[in-house]
Amino acid sequence: KQASKQPSRSPHLKMPKGKYLIPADDSSLDDEDYDNSIASSNTSFSDKNKANNIKSFDIDVDLGDSNDIDDYDKQVNYNSSTALEQAKKNHKCILHFSLATVVILLVFGLPFYIKAENEGLGMGKTLSETKDDGHTVSGNNAWGANGNNAWGNGWFKHSYGKEDKNDREQNDAAAKNDVEYDGEPRFEVVGEIPHDPSSFTQGLTYHNGMLYESTGLYHQSKVRQLNPETGEVIKSIDMDGKLFAEGLTYGPPESDILVQITWRSRKGFVYRASTLELINEFSFDTFNNGEGWGITYMEGEDEYVVSDGSEYLHFWDATTLEEKRRVRVSDENGKFIKNLNELEYVNGYVVANIWFKDKIICIDPITGFVEETYDFKDLWPKDMRNKGADVLNGISVSGEDDGMIYVTGKMWAKIFKVKFIGKLTSGRHRR
Repeated sequence: KQASKQPSRSPHLKMPKGKYLIPADDSSLDDEDYDNSIASSNTSFSDKNKANNIKSFDIDVDLGDSNDIDDYDKQVNYNSSTALEQAKKNHKCILHFSLATVVILLVFGLPFYIKAENEGLGMGKTLSETKDDGHTVSGNNAWGANGNNAWGNGWFKHSYGKEDKNDREQNDAAAKNDVEYDGEPRFEVVGEIPHDPSSFTQGLTYHNGMLYESTGLYHQSKVRQLNPETGEVIKSIDMDGKLFAEGLTYGPPESDILVQITWRSRKGFVYRASTLELINEFSFDTFNNGEGWGITYMEGEDEYVVSDGSEYLHFWDATTLEEKRRVRVSDENGKFIKNLNELEYVNGYVVANIWFKDKIICIDPITGFVEETYDFKDLWPKDMRNKGADVLNGISVSGEDDGMIYVTGKMWAKIFKVKFIGKLTSGRHRR
């Protein structure tokens, strides 16, 4: 930038190009201010600027000759050499840091990479295969053959090529169950039944030969009994139009009760499963402003697990329906997983779908770590779905097999029965 000539203190002073301080109101500097400005230009002048209302300009003016410039030149030369030395030191520090980073990556990353190549772990690998009987098998692996156990909470098990005893036991258990599990989570479609496309499915659960469904939307929310073989609606109860129904779960095995939560009203309901008779109402709160999204029952722990659209799972006492604790859900990279929606409990895992994503994840209820991710984008591709079909939402056990699950979506015209092939089948964390 070039500044216009300013009124000079001396007509014989040659001022070299550089940064000078001039009054913000463009008035002339008196002798004291001028000396202050020169001193400030070689040190820190932020406080003086504020006090004297002075601002800085880069200027290049020639107003004559003066011996005063000698002292200035000495100061400039001193500052320049000091800055050069400091720049050299900084450069050396950056170089040393870069070299150290490369060494660390080679020492710690190379063994993991070699193991990954040897064992075919890969990242983002997708599998799609058609069986002899016409069933389709598809899936993907978010990272590693063992989900987040290849990175994150299982890092010390796998990074140096050590074999994990638990994984061997898991594979052996899967083999005994005639499950083709090669370390990569996937699913197999084994059947489908019709589903009412007007049902905005928010919760799906199963018990004793009956499917139960909670449908949402204001003035359209319902609780239903469905025939799991035909999809036929056996019984349906309309809810208050001011309520937006959400998750639904069957309670303790011998209880004959269904527990349902609602979206923003902070209300929950208990029904007699056999008749859909309302027998109790309760209030609840959650991390996300009291919202209710999904709910499931943890058999053996006698707890309900509730989602609210955040990254938290809430654990309620099954008798009092009071919250006991919360667990924050994270993936193999430590990233928190938000929008946890419909829930189910399978073989010690909390199974959840993520809102607006065709993915189902398996969560360790103790640590909150995502152990496996199942990609369902190929279950029923969006361009093939019925008109008006919304996102995947609705997961339920089937009562037939530990890995046999019912899966549907909001306003889907189908309910799929799928066989999970992975840790869900082997029940690694069964308690």
